[in-house]
Amino acid sequence: MNATAGTTVLGMYDPFEALAQVCRPQGLWLHIDGAFGGSALLSRQYRHLLKGCEQADSFAWNAHKMMGVPLTASVVLFRQKGMLRKHLSEKAEYLYQGEDDYNPGEYSLQCGRRNDALKVWAAWKYYGDEGYEARVNRQFALSHYAARQVEADPALELVQAPECLNVCFAVKGHSAKELCRELDEAGLLKVGYGRFGKREFIRMVCIDPDLEESDLDHVFAWCGRWPLWPECHPPAWTARLAPDFFQMQAAFYYNQGAAYHVGLVLQGGLVF
Repeated sequence: MNATAGTTVLGMYDPFEALAQVCRPQGLWLHIDGAFGGSALLSRQYRHLLKGCEQADSFAWNAHKMMGVPLTASVVLFRQKGMLRKHLSEKAEYLYQGEDDYNPGEYSLQCGRRNDALKVWAAWKYYGDEGYEARVNRQFALSHYAARQVEADPALELVQAPECLNVCFAVKGHSAKELCRELDEAGLLKVGYGRFGKREFIRMVCIDPDLEESDLDHVFAWCGRWPLWPECHPPAWTARLAPDFFQMQAAFYYNQGAAYHVGLVLQGGLVF
């Protein structure tokens, strides 16, 4: 059985304890895909999201996501020692001559490969346990702040209260796909969208701990107000008044050749 810690779209966690109780009597292998949300284990405040994960037979997570390690850096752990050596070990004479007492090549998924584990070790050495806990806590704090801002804006609708870092919201009465495309083409925002069932929404992942709350306010200002402006052609041009987009940017919008609206971004806030 494959369970997930932090689904791709909504960022949800499966009930691992309940799943383990189903798998154990039946002799089923329980694997947890924690590629995205597995790093919540590094935080004492949020590791409860993975309660019961210690009962899994195998667990995988990507250090290149929440931990910020450069691509690619993935980890797979097994409850039972020796599983990889038992099932992956090759005895080809042209590879191994038997002189090595310890040969990790005998239980590796790949033969020739880069030393990706070194990146994880170096990053953990730099941040330490406390540093990574602070990083994860900050990521969750940003997602919770974003969710509160969505709930406070009458133009927006929170699709699902975030369990992980995914903040999924809709702009009432408007297509998320079209809105994301228009904001991208206008040079204002680069934000993705997602679908769950028949529902379409903007999907924002607060994975960068260096973001400020004002950066998120900037996103919601554009998403919430863009559809409220009268229908017009795509922006004829966007003039940047300062190198830093979040400091100042003037966008001029035209309707049949006439200047219709000017929006000015200052310090991440939208001023009309």
